[in-house]
Amino acid sequence: MLGSLLTAAGYTSDGLRDRLGEDTEPAVLESRLTDASPLNTLIRLFYLGTPQSWQETAAALPGLDPDRLITSGVLEAVGDDVRASVRLIPHKDVLVAYEPGAEPPQGSSLLSNMTVRMHFVSALQADAGTGLHALLAARHTDRAVAVEADPQALALIRVGALLNGLENLEAIEGEGLEPVLGHSYGLILANPPRTLSPDDEERADSHCREVVRAVAARLSEGGFAHVLAT
Repeated sequence: MLGSLLTAAGYTSDGLRDRLGEDTEPAVLESRLTDASPLNTLIRLFYLGTPQSWQETAAALPGLDPDRLITSGVLEAVGDDVRASVRLIPHKDVLVAYEPGAEPPQGSSLLSNMTVRMHFVSALQADAGTGLHALLAARHTDRAVAVEADPQALALIRVGALLNGLENLEAIEGEGLEPVLGHSYGLILANPPRTLSPDDEERADSHCREVVRAVAARLSEGGFAHVLAT
């Protein structure tokens, strides 16, 4: 319900761009939210991480009691205000959950723009982080899988799946592609963190080759793989 209410209020990539422009400084962004509209309340709460009053939050999310979001862990009470426990960033047609103050990984937009968008039976994102590419893939596949070693990131992937109503997305805990041995996928995506480092080029290159080999071994015949080394 939260995801649909956010989208209905205009909390989308275009909606945030129209309100905030391209600046990244929090003070500049805050200064552009000059009125008390529901969308501005939601941007302050979920994008900028600024606590909002319980009443303003309730008014911005008609039909959804903020206390339910506190119980579910999406919000936390701060005196008479509420504060978001996650940062929600729209990307294309999905909402992605991040830890407060976090930014999308470097190269996220590039990888999403270069990904083949056609129907696949299955898709996989390795080293998924908070699952942006698995969320996008779940829109055009029968089943999407996100593999991630960090339990906190896994929880955020599941939050993203709920927000976007994606029941066909499975989040699996584990390192690399080991948890999906024996399975193949029509679409595989990977944006390994810190793959290339000027301080350790040989080790970085080796890791990149390992990722590519592992991806190739699990790709279905005729499938597509996109690996971005950043």
